[in-house]
Amino acid sequence: MTSFGSPNDFFGVHPTPAKRSRSNALVAYKFDQKEGRAFWEQLWTRKIDEQHHEVCCIPFFVYGLSLGDKILAANNFFFLVVEKSGNATFWVCLGHDVQSRGKLVKEIKALGAEFEWSSESKTLLAINASSPEISWKLTDLLDALEATGAVEFEVGDG
Repeated sequence: MTSFGSPNDFFGVHPTPAKRSRSNALVAYKFDQKEGRAFWEQLWTRKIDEQHHEVCCIPFFVYGLSLGDKILAANNFFFLVVEKSGNATFWVCLGHDVQSRGKLVKEIKALGAEFEWSSESKTLLAINASSPEISWKLTDLLDALEATGAVEFEVGDG
């Protein structure tokens, strides 16, 4: 990969990308810059040709991007979405209650949605909804949990 970043930068990575077996490339995207510090996300992709890639992970920080989207990248840097997959991305911030995490994961799986944890601490969850029906059910579930204070969520793409 082309060299980028500095030791002060933040790098969001995907320890267990949803479609790791399809992936054959990594692409970087700078999603923010504050006080001289850049914020990057490393995206697992399937390289289609020299410039086109398919996203093989569920983005944690990049708005408007979902699993399966086709993107344009140059020198391993993401520039533009060229074809949407029809998937939706949800981001969920959980507390440290292990029991509620397990319950949420069971409910997400029951809906037929895929997910990735951001780290071993399992406090940030990215969820992929592959259909409008799953998106609606997921929104209802997360709205109800947010009303109790169990989670905070937002839609990253949908």
